[in-house]
Amino acid sequence: MRKNSISLIAGIFCAGVLFLISCTKQDHFYKDFVVDRNYIGKPDSIWVQPGEYRALVGWVTPTDSEAKDIIIRWSQTDSVVKAIDHNVAEQSVIIDNLEERDYIFNAYTTDRKGNRSLLMELSIPVYGDVYRATLKERELSHSVFFPSDSIALVWNGKGLLETLYGSEIEYTDHAGVKQKVVSESTSTIGALHGVDPDEPITIRTTYRPHPNALDYFYLEPEVVDLNAIKRTSLTFSSVSYTDAIYVDFKYARGFLIGDVPRRVGKDIDMAYALGAGSRGNLFTIDGDGFAVFASAWQSQIAQWPIRNVGKFKRLPSNAESVALYESLDEMDREQMAAAYNNSTVAESNRLFGTIAANTILKPNDVALLWSADRDLYIAIKVTGTPPPVSGALGDFSIEFKVSKP
Repeated sequence: MRKNSISLIAGIFCAGVLFLISCTKQDHFYKDFVVDRNYIGKPDSIWVQPGEYRALVGWVTPTDSEAKDIIIRWSQTDSVVKAIDHNVAEQSVIIDNLEERDYIFNAYTTDRKGNRSLLMELSIPVYGDVYRATLKERELSHSVFFPSDSIALVWNGKGLLETLYGSEIEYTDHAGVKQKVVSESTSTIGALHGVDPDEPITIRTTYRPHPNALDYFYLEPEVVDLNAIKRTSLTFSSVSYTDAIYVDFKYARGFLIGDVPRRVGKDIDMAYALGAGSRGNLFTIDGDGFAVFASAWQSQIAQWPIRNVGKFKRLPSNAESVALYESLDEMDREQMAAAYNNSTVAESNRLFGTIAANTILKPNDVALLWSADRDLYIAIKVTGTPPPVSGALGDFSIEFKVSKP
């Protein structure tokens, strides 16, 4: 009997040992190597916008209602804490007083118990005076004037940084109201409409150092010298012999009769008309040469409040005249005046020639114009003419130089 009892006890013991082994969980062998942590929900999206000595960090509000704060850290000692508002879709915080350098921002959310979300890392440069020192003014190539006092400012587009945003242009319209337009970097032309050219036009070159930048960098405004950058050539296109083109040399623009500026006559130095047998014709406004084309032209101009007095001198068709034109400096007013006053050629109110006499204006012909009421001395060189065939249409083009005040 004793022998059997001992055997039974041994069997129960073994069964217990087997039970313990089979019921022990697998993590019994590595639980000491695992740290339990409850992660708080983080934003689905987070971003950073660099600025001038500052940055903006923005995020989509976490869907986890337990997320209480967002902490943004950029060094061991520098951080900002922002309470999360679950009533709005997006939030942001601006971090000021940063140095101009590259930054790495680490952000995470926390709950009331101090539990954190997974870390979110953002890298971005911050800009300042070092970047500003690299910026250049956007240079104008030239300006073009159109009827109704519209102006196109044409940029040369060279030597600029890729971070150029555009140019902020401010001007005054005919109602005396300040207008402001932005000519973006992708455009080579800034269009202004209804401009009063007697009022200042200013340009402020603008840069955006990063596509997502918080701040724009503005250079000092510059006043545009329209005389200095105006176009120095004009082309007159005629579709018939029933109209003339009226020219303002100060601002290098041409008008049809219905488009002459509101200060009728004040800005007009010369008119052009295409003749059948005379081809290119140039008129001063105070003369009566318009009557040979149409009495209506002469009648309209006679009603202008101002008809500027002017006189032409047509120089001989030779190399010396071309050389004189090329030597003239618009910035040397005395030289421009002397070229006109020292010429012994007779003054006239109309320049023209005839096909029959072979005296029509031809390429490289040079003429001098004194717009007396505006006190402008103008040198004109013909660069293109209509075909020397009676009745044929075609363009008449000129280069010109205008004395500066």
